[in-house]
Parts: sequence; C-alpha cells; structure tokens
Amino acid sequence: MPFVRLSLLAVVCAASLPAVDGVVVAGQRYAVIDAVHLRAYVPATIATDLAPTVRLADDLYGLLIRRCGRPPDHRLVLVLDDRGDLHNGFNVQVPYPLVSLNLASPRPEDLVFTGPAYLERTLLHEFTHQLANDRNHGVRGVLEQIVGRVIPADPLSLLVFYLSTPAHQTMPAFWQEGLAQWVETVCSDPASPWSGRGRDPLVHMHYRLDALAGSVPEVGDWRLTHEVWPYGNQAYLYGLAYARHLAAAGCDLWELVDHQARRWPFFFNGAPKPLLGASHARLISQARAALVAEQVRQIAALRSQPVTTARRLTPGDHQVGAPAWLPDGRLACALAGPRRTARIVLVDDAGNIERTGLPGHAAFGVRSLIDGSLLYHDLDRHGAVTARWRDAAGSDHPLGAHLLQSDAQVVGTGARLAAIRFHRIGRQDLVIAEGADPGHPGVWTTLAVEGQPWSPAWRPGHRQLAWVEAVREGSRLVLADPSRPEARRELVSVRGRILHPAWSADGRRLFYGADHTGVANAWCIEIGDDGVAAEARPVTNTLGGVISCVPSPDGTSLAIVDHDRHGPFLAIISADRATWPERLPVITHDFPADPIGLPPAEAAPPLPDPVPYRGWATIRPRFWSPSLAVAPGGGYGIVGLATDDLQTHVLSTGLGVGPVEGEVVGHAAWAYGGWPLDIAGVASRAEATWYDQLVTQGGIRDDYTETILRGEIRVGRGILGLERRAFAWLSAGAADHDAVDPIDNYGRRPPVAGAEWFAGAALGYDDTTFFPDGYARSSGITALATWTSSVFPESDRRRDVATLDAGAAIPVIPAWNHQIVLRGSVGWSDGDEILQDAFMIGGLFGNGWPRGYFNEEAYGRNRLAWGVSYQAPVWRPFLGVGSSPLVLRQVFIEGFFEAAKVSDDRPGGDRGYGGLPAEWYRSVGAMGRFSMEFWGNLLQPGVGVARQLDGEEDTLLLIDLGITF
Repeated sequence: MPFVRLSLLAVVCAASLPAVDGVVVAGQRYAVIDAVHLRAYVPATIATDLAPTVRLADDLYGLLIRRCGRPPDHRLVLVLDDRGDLHNGFNVQVPYPLVSLNLASPRPEDLVFTGPAYLERTLLHEFTHQLANDRNHGVRGVLEQIVGRVIPADPLSLLVFYLSTPAHQTMPAFWQEGLAQWVETVCSDPASPWSGRGRDPLVHMHYRLDALAGSVPEVGDWRLTHEVWPYGNQAYLYGLAYARHLAAAGCDLWELVDHQARRWPFFFNGAPKPLLGASHARLISQARAALVAEQVRQIAALRSQPVTTARRLTPGDHQVGAPAWLPDGRLACALAGPRRTARIVLVDDAGNIERTGLPGHAAFGVRSLIDGSLLYHDLDRHGAVTARWRDAAGSDHPLGAHLLQSDAQVVGTGARLAAIRFHRIGRQDLVIAEGADPGHPGVWTTLAVEGQPWSPAWRPGHRQLAWVEAVREGSRLVLADPSRPEARRELVSVRGRILHPAWSADGRRLFYGADHTGVANAWCIEIGDDGVAAEARPVTNTLGGVISCVPSPDGTSLAIVDHDRHGPFLAIISADRATWPERLPVITHDFPADPIGLPPAEAAPPLPDPVPYRGWATIRPRFWSPSLAVAPGGGYGIVGLATDDLQTHVLSTGLGVGPVEGEVVGHAAWAYGGWPLDIAGVASRAEATWYDQLVTQGGIRDDYTETILRGEIRVGRGILGLERRAFAWLSAGAADHDAVDPIDNYGRRPPVAGAEWFAGAALGYDDTTFFPDGYARSSGITALATWTSSVFPESDRRRDVATLDAGAAIPVIPAWNHQIVLRGSVGWSDGDEILQDAFMIGGLFGNGWPRGYFNEEAYGRNRLAWGVSYQAPVWRPFLGVGSSPLVLRQVFIEGFFEAAKVSDDRPGGDRGYGGLPAEWYRSVGAMGRFSMEFWGNLLQPGVGVARQLDGEEDTLLLIDLGITF
C-alpha cells in the first residue's frame, strides 16, 4: 500500500516491515509455547493441539544445530498458523530471526509435496536458512552487536545495513535454496518414497525437459535465475542440482556455509577455493556437465520404449489444472499465465480457448457432470479455498470454505458431494454430503481413512467413492461405499504419488497419474461391479510428466496434462488400448547421503503449558542507524526501532537536526496491529521551509522556515499495511507552528503561527499485484482519499483540505512486460488562506507535479494534476540475492508526459492568486531506472531528463533515488 507508507506514519518504520504482512492475523489471540530451542507463537484457540507440532519442530531444530556446529545464542521465534489453504513457510533475519509456517498440506501435484512427511521437510528447509544466515563474523559481527540488524530506509541506513548484515543471507538464491533442499533430502530415509525434493520425480522432470530441449542454463545463468516461468523459481531447481553435485564430491556444505558467511555481502564466488580448490563458477560448470550427462542417459532409457506423442492445446509458459469434459466435447480447466491470475477456460480439440470469467487456481483441478455442471475452486488473497458449483443454468453456488478437490454425483433431484476439507492444526479430512443440491450442500460428514486423503472421485452408476491415501509407504487408491467405509478395497498401491483419479462414464475404468517408475505417467485400472480390480496398465510413456488423465464421455479420447520445456499443457490423446505401452522404463533419482549424518535427538524435557501472548512484555530494541529521514520533511540524525516478537507493537524513534536551519528535529511513534482495528500515534518536531514565497515591502523575495511540533492519533484498518485491500482510518491531533528568524512584514499569502487543532479521515484501495517481472505494482489500481479540518485558535483561522491521489498500471504487451502507467491528483481547500496549506507547482511541496519543475512556479488553493508514462524493460536479470530480501530485478526506461495546475476558484479552475489567470504547467521526459526489490518494497534509482513545456522552458537533469517504503 504505497500511499499509506508515504503518509506521515511512514516515519514509523513498521509501515515498511515486511514481516507485518503475514506474521499475525489482526484480532487473533496468540499463545506462547517455550521449547528448548524455540519460542513458538500459535493461535490461542488451538495451542494445546499444536503442542506436538512444536515438539517436532524443536527436535528437528536441535538436530540441525548439532549438525551445523554453530548453536545460536537465542531462542528462534517460530510462528505457526493455518488460516490459509496453501502450504508455505518463510524466514527472515532482519531485524531479528523469525520463521513463519502455514500448516496446510501441499497438494500432490506441488513440487514441495512430500506425503505425510511434508511438515518435517518444510521445517528442516526453513531452519536451514536460519542456521546458515543467522551468523556474523569480524567487523560485521561487532557492528551488529552495536547497531543491531538494520532495515534500510534511506541511503545512509542502507550503508549501515551493508556493513552490519550477516553476509550469508545475501548469497545467491540458488545457493540458499539448494542448501535447504539438500538438508531436506539428506535428513530423509532414502528408502522412503517421501525422501525429499532431491529424489522427487517431478523435480527431476524439469532437468530432463531442459536437457531434452538443450536449455539447461549456462554457467552464468545458474546464479542469475530468479523467477522464470513456466516452472516458477528455477533457483530452487538448479540450486538443488548444485548442492547434490557438491555433496557427491565430498564437500561438507555446512563448512562451506561458514566460509560464505565470512565474505562481504554479495561477494559469492571465492569461498569454495580453500575447501575445494575451485571457484563457484568452475564448480557450477562441472555440475552442469554432470547433470546434462545424467539426463541424456535417462532420456535414452525412456526412449527404449515407444514414447507417447501429445499435441499441446494450451499456450506455453502457462499453468494448467486437471481438466473436465463438457457435453459439447470441449474441456474446462484452470489456466494461468505468468502475468495473470488463474481463470476457468474452455478448450476445444483445435486449441481454441474461450474464457469464462470464472475464477480459479491453476493448481486445482475441475470436475464436471453429465448435464454440464462444473465444480471448481476459488482462491482468495489470503490463500483460503472455496469450492463452487456452476450448474447447467449458469448459476454459481458456493459449497463451503476450506474445501478443495470436490466431486459430485447426481442422485434424483439432489447430489452426493465429496471433497477434501482442511481444518485447524494442518489436518485434512475426506468429507461427503448426501442428498444435497448445489444451493444447499447439507451437512458434511467425515469418512474414516488412513494417512492423508486426496482426490475423491464418485464412481458413475454406483454408490462408491474412490480416493487416494498418502501414507508412509507411498500412495494407495481406495474404493468404498461411504455408508460402509470399513468394506473398503485397496485397488492399487505404489511407492510414490497417485494423482487425480478419474472414472470412465460406464464406471468400469479408473484413470490416474502415478510417478513410482521415476516419471509421472497415466495409468488405468479396470474394476468389476464387485469392486475387484485387474492389474493396472500404463497408458502413456512420456518424456515429461502426466499428472492427470480424464476419459471423454464416449470413451474414445483421454484429456491429459503433460509437461514439456514450456511448462504443463493440456492435450487430447486416443483411448485406444493398442496405443498404450506394454510396460514402462524405470529410472531412479539418486542423491548422496549425508557423509556425516545427524546425531540422534537428545531427550528433551516436557513442554510447558501454553500461556497467553502479551506483546508488550516482549518488546525489544531491534536496531538503530544513522539516517537522512529522522522526522517528517527529513533531517540528519539517528533512528531506532523496537518491536514485540510478533510485530503487533512497533515503536520508532528519531533524533537529529533539520536539513535547512539545523533545528532540533525528531519523532516518536507507536503502532499496534493486534486488534481488528489498528491504532497508531506519532509525535514529531519537524522543519519546513517555503522557498521564495514571501515578499517584503521592498519587493525582496524571501524564504520562510518554521518548526512544527505535531502529535497525531490514528484508528482504523490498514495503518500497518497487514493484508488489507481496502483501508481506512480516522485521525486527530494538534500542532504548533513556530517561525525560525521570522520576517517582520509579509506580503501575499501570510503563514500561520501558533497552535493548530485538526481532525481527519482517509480511505484507500489497492488491488494491484506485484508480479515477479513487473515494475512497482504491475496491474491494478491504487487510490487514497484524505480529508483534514484544521482550526488555528490564536489567529481565529480555519482550513479544510481534501485530496484524492490515484494510479493505475495497465499491461499493454504482457509478454514483453510493457505497461502504461496513469496517475492523477486532485486537491481542494476551503477556509482562510494559509501559506502552509497551499498547493504548489514545483519546489519542495509540489509533490513532483509535474516532474522537472524544481523551483516554485505557482501556488493556489486547489490542484488538478495528471500524468501518463510508458514503461519498457531493456534488461531483466531478476537476480535473487540469496535468501536475503534483496532482488536485482531489471533495468527499464520510461517516457512520460505530466501536467498540473493550481487555482484559487476550483480544481482545474482559471483564476489564480490575486485574480491572475491560472496556467497549466507541463513537462515531458524520459528516465532510466535500475529496479531492485527489498522485502516487497522497491528501490528504483533512476536518472533522466525533463523538458519544461511552460515556465522557463528549461531542460533539467532528473535524479531520483526511488526509495518507496
């Protein structure tokens, strides 16, 4: 929410704290569980249920501490939650170490899926980041002890950040993620089907497809790869391949971590020379050659049997969900491009695509019924899933929240429903609703299952349900009558994934995907009316990976989702059994074991009972730093930050001297985001200067400087950002204006002095998305409307000021990442004429309207301004700098036109000050910018030129640090 962060409370560093966006749920109460190595914060209502999870996390963290040989000197903050239905975890080191984990299970088609062991793998992954990055040495270590871990907000604090931050967190993303996945894998049992991503067939599929297309990244691209479609973050894939290569060569990766941590931030390449006698560049070259050779051998093995040919029907570089057949012969599926959210589309056998406008998520499959009804899933911005039924008449019916992989069977005038339901503490159930209709799903009941249930599918013509169970030994495909679940039949069992079972229309054949041969392929099993199943037969022999196979209603065709170099794709193949392979080649995905191994866990004392979280009791100083912005309007001095462990309380202070007259300036601010309504307060002493705005009796133009002592309280939603799309607050406060070296005789619009009492309100909206290859906010709109009413009792004056600032970023050539950016501003004021509240063109208080006017050109009681720019990239490396929050994104150029007018009668009016005509001030120009991302905030320094079309008609150099917090 950039408008929020540019408000007065932007001085409160909390407004730019990334961990605020996602650590806590506003209004949710938390409990504390103290373990040996961790301090865990969990939702209070499920704290007791989560105690075993905290115990597991503490044991795993203890194992890694002993393995890496560097125990931290503090308990790690661990936040567990399950508000969303997407599995995820993240870690930060600045301003203090913290791991946050969403407990929902990853779906079987996800690359992070590890069956029932998913939680252990994710905890090991995030803890590896912590133990690798939470270490400092030498000068940096000493400086960190003095200043803490600094969040940069200006060039000076950015320098302090560089000098004091742990260097390892700035190492390239592929190295960071490869290390974490290496730990996931070596801590797994190699004999288990869920033995980490290093042995996962869907991970190795990407290497195979790149090798098949001759597209394995060159050496220089391994560390440059950040976010590349269609597979998302290639840093994970090739980082894992690099870690595997180093481990196979006998390298102790934890020892290499310590060497990397002793280098200066962002200096990566020299660390392995003392250990391995080679630079990273040479080692990557060796890893690449070994990977290519391995994939060539595996491709040859797969080609020893006839390979299934499938024609792509969906665009390249898109994500595709499992499809469903409609009565007219078309397929419905979720489809998402790299720059668009997923939508349900209709695809025919020629590849023609019709967009339905229905929302979806590309990782979710859809199901259909014989009448054309469609079951699909919507995903909100918080990651919560809702199952929906679009009936044959086109009406939409929500079936319930936290339901996914739903299926239905028509029964008379009603329907039987089945779905997977996520619920608290990361558990999931297989649930059914009998005798329901789309508008009234009825009561959901839970079926007894073993392990993790997935992908229910009703058998046509029978009162039977098939589903997948992921257990420690692999996956099972089960069939049962829901009224007699104890009479279940196990149709097939494999040591790997089973994906998206789908029935033929006659209920005699069940198709599914499975990866137990080392490659995900389609399979079919024939089932008699008595439920007895024949031996499963392979349907495809692909070089990619088939993750779903859905038979057409007439049984002649199969719709599959396969993969090639350009990502997953939808295809239609024949259902003729003569085209099916007799057998499938089997390939393995080896991964070296840990040469040292992890020691056994030590006996740990019982965990204490959870206690309520009291944020005020954990408030600690986090950092202080020299800064160029210690108060509103700037100032040279120091700033400091303190927070509680969950960042519900955020306190910021600053003290220094003003940028013009050297007056003492500073601020003290506090914000609290633990209630449904946020509350914040700030007190500041700032220095403000109006250049060339006052004229003495002798006609001499003079400057005017004043100090402003101000206090303000705000109450509302979205003050701290959090996860608000719409945000609003009310504010009230007081200020005192005191002139510095006052001028005796003012001309024109005089300043106000003395006390000011004010009240205000703000209402904003932001639906923009921050895609990995966009600029600031890639598409959507932002808007912020404010109103402030002030009275000045000492001079009996009053003033009302209202503003509206809005912007829109519109992709025009998404494939090339070109955008048109529109922005506008309207300001209106009423009441007594006061210099400080005038709207200006140019100068310090012109707010950049338009660019290129540095001296004040005009001022008035109202403002109307607008601008349009065209942005296009010229270089897009997207270099993720380790697991640090810094990403080097792209270099782009921008051409712009902007115009602004201030007037005294109305916004856009014709009467200027003193009755003179109000004029438009316009400029055109171009800028080049180097775009970097830091924790979701942008650093976009740029240089360019602007040509004034009015005023002095000068051509001026533009320099912009482009720091947006």
